[in-house]
Amino acid sequence: MEESKINMNLFGHENAKQEILRSIAIKRLPHAWLISGQKGIGKATLAFQMSYLIIQNNLCLHDQNPVAVDSLDWEKNFIKLDQSDVVLSKILNFSHPQFLYISPDMDGKSKPEIIMENVRKVHGFLRLTSREGGWRIVMIDSAEKMNRNAQNAVLKIIEEPPNRVVIVLVSHSEGRLLPTIRSRCRRLTLQPVSVEHLKDLIKQYFPQLSSEEKVNLALLANGSPGRAIELMDSNGLELFNDIRELFYSIPEIDNTSLYQFIDRFSGKNTHETFKVAIGVINWWLSNIIISAARGNPPQKLHEEKKLFSRLGAFGVTRWFHHKDKLEYFYKKTDILHLDKPQVILNFFLGLRELRK
Repeated sequence: MEESKINMNLFGHENAKQEILRSIAIKRLPHAWLISGQKGIGKATLAFQMSYLIIQNNLCLHDQNPVAVDSLDWEKNFIKLDQSDVVLSKILNFSHPQFLYISPDMDGKSKPEIIMENVRKVHGFLRLTSREGGWRIVMIDSAEKMNRNAQNAVLKIIEEPPNRVVIVLVSHSEGRLLPTIRSRCRRLTLQPVSVEHLKDLIKQYFPQLSSEEKVNLALLANGSPGRAIELMDSNGLELFNDIRELFYSIPEIDNTSLYQFIDRFSGKNTHETFKVAIGVINWWLSNIIISAARGNPPQKLHEEKKLFSRLGAFGVTRWFHHKDKLEYFYKKTDILHLDKPQVILNFFLGLRELRK
């Protein structure tokens, strides 16, 4: 993860912030934390800010007397803070002597897993003597990507933690972690941002959008500010509109519109656009399935009630079949070097069977 890609704006999650502040205030800082929740809701940001607070409050943590939680106001620490702050800048550059960051994409190249070689860096870091006896933080981002050997090695560190060391695990899928790791961590499960709160954030950061676009972006982001930013960076709203037109035409899909759409995914540097398009298609499929199961679309989609009711009438089973098929070929795209336009073309052409 590059410093330029680290967003230090953290929205909500007040309970998690208070739990961290309380631990600092009463000098009982758990040696291992597990921050979990869906992608893009602020888990890594919370972990970076937590690391900053621990390092900045080093003297406070050494003092035996507890302090008032109110004196450690989270927002006051970050409301005017920018990356020119020396401590924060070093943390975000992964160059602070009291902070170690482990991730599968540390060198800018995303790898499928975190391996033992990465965990050996943790052992080397912990063998170093901390300046002035300060607390040290090890942050493992996308911890569920640790392979079994790496997880066992981290578990051993958590079970026999050195003094004044905090291990922070960030996970999108905590169920993939060893149960013994989960049981030995203080767990903070972050919830998605509410649709109304997300609309306010979108209004603040993307004022150029129309009212309809703001609503659509909030729905697509599904409670994730990070997802909203990703969608904006990848022309997600334009993809949403084009995909909506294709779903409106089901089962009589217009070939000209379909072939114009899949042209977006031809050539190089289209991986992110393809990934976002698959996510948008899956958003439509998930809501169609919900509509089919309930007999009505979710309340948030009231504007598209007629469309979801019409498509839901084709039945849950058939839509599950098409959703599973799309996800199968999407997962195989990189492994088998499948043609991205062909994957999307085959999906939409397959929907013509709904005419039967």
